[in-house]
Amino acid sequence: MSLSTAYDAIVSRIQTLFPNHKRLGDGIDIEQNPNKLLKQGWALHVAPGGSDAEAFVCNISSAQVNFILTFTRDAPARELDAAGKADTEKELLEDFQVLLNDIHSNNLNLDPEIVNGLTFDGIDKVRLDDGRVLQLACNFTVQNFTNL
Repeated sequence: MSLSTAYDAIVSRIQTLFPNHKRLGDGIDIEQNPNKLLKQGWALHVAPGGSDAEAFVCNISSAQVNFILTFTRDAPARELDAAGKADTEKELLEDFQVLLNDIHSNNLNLDPEIVNGLTFDGIDKVRLDDGRVLQLACNFTVQNFTNL
C-alpha cells in the first residue's frame, strides 16, 4: 500500500469513527478555519520534517511519515468556569480514546504498514477572538514497507 493510500485510509477511518465531526480545511493553521467547523472538527496533516526514507539491503524500501490529527471542540463555558471547561476537555480526551482503541484494534487495515507512537501534547485553546474553542493534537507515525 502506498503512503497516499494509507493517508486515504486514515481519513476514511476518521470519518467513520467521528461522523458528527466536520473536517477542517486548514489542518496546519487550525484557527484559520470557520468557527462553525471548529465546534466539533478534525484535521489531518503530515508533520513538518516528519518523513524519513531508507532502502534496505534485502530489496525492501521503508518510508516513515509522521502525521498530526487535531480534534477541536467548542467550549461554551466561560473562561473562569472550570467545570464547564472540564466537560469540553473530557470530550476531547474521549475522542483520543476512541482513536487509540481503534488503532490498537487494527481497524485501519494498513498491513504491512505500521502505526506507531500515538501520543498527544495536551489540550490548548485555539486563538480566536472569543477563545472558546479547545484543541487536542495527536501525533502518530505510519511506516510503509515496499518490495523493490
